Amino acid sequence: LETLTTSSGILHKFSVREGLTWWATATKADESGLTEYAAFKQAVSDPELLAKYKIPAKNAEGYLFPETYLLTRPKNETGKVMVETMLKEFRKAANKAWDGKLPSPAEMHKTVILASLVEKETGDVTERRTIAGVFANRLEKATCCNATRLSSTHLTDKSNPYNSYQHRGLPPGPICSPGLESLKAAINPEKHSYLYFVAKGDGSHYFSKSLKEHNAAVKKYQLRRNRETYRSYN
Repeated sequence: LETLTTSSGILHKFSVREGLTWWATATKADESGLTEYAAFKQAVSDPELLAKYKIPAKNAEGYLFPETYLLTRPKNETGKVMVETMLKEFRKAANKAWDGKLPSPAEMHKTVILASLVEKETGDVTERRTIAGVFANRLEKATCCNATRLSSTHLTDKSNPYNSYQHRGLPPGPICSPGLESLKAAINPEKHSYLYFVAKGDGSHYFSKSLKEHNAAVKKYQLRRNRETYRSYN
């Protein structure tokens, strides 16, 4: 009787992989039957939750921690319950990544942005710190970082704040939710002299120190790629 009256009830599995945007996560949450897309969307931008978890942004993009959750079905405020569960998990991961010494919210946000870029660009997990090092080098030189979120039509749109071909430095916010290892890579990027990288089509990248070397790599791995065997891992 005690077990029946005090247990958490039926647990529902909710899995979120690394690198999803908030809206892709909302779709998964909706498909799980634990909440609805609209409720999740509203909670992602809830000022109360953002303030509670010290997120200096208009939404929780980047902080919806990727994990496999076992959840009881929320009775009320289903979207808010699920988003807050993921934000709590992010705080746990952040404490691990920073060894319990969390930086200021603003500094953490910059790191989450960088980690999200690393997450989106990494097909080979062994390259995370190397890719983070490329971004760190480019930021030091005040050059552009990434254009992962853009379609070809966006590349000429100067008004798009995520168009890193038009705007130097980091994008204004995270482009997805990174996992723990990408957070660690952003905190402790590899020290090297690489400034460029290009996907080789097998999940790994070719890293270059000069634009000349990079252009040659682009020609080899992108322009002359075998379209039957080439795979994108983003």
